[in-house]
Amino acid sequence: MRVLWIAGRRGEILLLGPVFQRLARAVGIKPTQWFLGTGEDGTAAFQALDLIGLRPDEVGALCHPADQPAVRMTVMLERIETFMRQRKGQRLIFTGYGPTAAAAALCCHARGNPGLWLKPADPAGLIPRLRWEAGLARVIEACVPAVSVVDLEPAPDWTKLAGVAGGEKYELEKEIPGLRPGAPRIVWAVLRRDWGMFGDTAAKLARALGKAAGERPEIDFVVLSNLNATLERPIASLEKRPENLIVTPPLPYPVYTDLMRGSAGVTTDSALVADEAMALGRPVAALGETAGGMNAEKVRSFVSGDFGGEKWTDWVDECARNKKELAMPADPEQWIDRVQAGVVNWFKGSSVSDG
Repeated sequence: MRVLWIAGRRGEILLLGPVFQRLARAVGIKPTQWFLGTGEDGTAAFQALDLIGLRPDEVGALCHPADQPAVRMTVMLERIETFMRQRKGQRLIFTGYGPTAAAAALCCHARGNPGLWLKPADPAGLIPRLRWEAGLARVIEACVPAVSVVDLEPAPDWTKLAGVAGGEKYELEKEIPGLRPGAPRIVWAVLRRDWGMFGDTAAKLARALGKAAGERPEIDFVVLSNLNATLERPIASLEKRPENLIVTPPLPYPVYTDLMRGSAGVTTDSALVADEAMALGRPVAALGETAGGMNAEKVRSFVSGDFGGEKWTDWVDECARNKKELAMPADPEQWIDRVQAGVVNWFKGSSVSDG
């Protein structure tokens, strides 16, 4: 049995990597396994690999941040197909809601190889509200029965995984220039690189951030640049950028986790980032393209037009006034055990011969 594990972005590496490592050491499970990083993320992906101590068998060249969605999808198809051919892969395991996952599913469908989609949790209800991601999820689902699906539980705190290079506390004010001790923090973790594709949405988001920060000097607004460099230029071009609007350098994953853990709230358009934040008990502002989604204690749903208006800033003020208590994320070892059991059952239950 020749099994290929495929991951693109940082969150996908963290969901797949520890399970891949565990199964590679498992007694009685003897597939030949390889791991491909498709190159959707750069520094963020390598920081995740360093955290868990995983050295992929192959890593694709970094995709250009300005790649259009169709271009990125084509690149992922070519890279995964090539990796399958070179390694004579018989089965694929993948996760996420992006181009890497959809391309892996299409390769399984076209080649007749069994695939397993470890479908991430979406506790903020973001995927149905993002046209591109929702479309890719439908592509993956259309590849059933070649692709089997295992629904994942909410992600654990990976810095608590035995043997990882993390777990210690950091002095965030030294790691992130301009961050103030004791100030409430609103973290901005927007991944979509194409918010500005139609019109000037990215610039509008930057102006809304600048306005909110200027009117709330007591709050630090922290933008994670290593997740989306597209927002850096609009923020840098603000006529009067408030000192409390902070763009971070690329953060090692333990520092990122400490920042999230200490935040008053997190704004994101990523199901995986929302999953991480909610596992820590942080309130989430879920940014989608369409209205709907859920509004509950831990998550509020917004569309891009809400930013700069009272809806989002009311959420910011509420988070800053009433910082929630931390939750206890799932134990990573137990989480891996449960996912491993699902993968092993898939190994044993596939009716397609591996030759």
